[in-house]
Amino acid sequence: MNLHEKIVDREVLNEFSDPDDFHSVINVAREEVEKILSENGFGFSSKEIEHVLGGCDVSEIIEENLEELRNQRDDDLSYRPGPVEAFGPDPIDDIFSIDLPPQKNDDEA
Repeated sequence: MNLHEKIVDREVLNEFSDPDDFHSVINVAREEVEKILSENGFGFSSKEIEHVLGGCDVSEIIEENLEELRNQRDDDLSYRPGPVEAFGPDPIDDIFSIDLPPQKNDDEA
């Protein structure tokens, strides 16, 4: 598992879905890289951490989050009940389903 996958698996960047979040993603990713390296007993300088951080594709993370957000919205919309299912027939629609008496044709008159 590479660094990019490790950071994505930790789900610390899931909230970022706007390209304007780029610098925020970098900061959170930097903190996460420092955590990952310290968990494995490695000590690195800031310059080395920046180099390691280069293995994390921030733009891809933002794009994946945005795509996930779009998919969730599509799923939410596809499972919403329509107004008839949720609240019964709409009174306006009900006007058009009134049973009217049969009309006489002009031929029958």
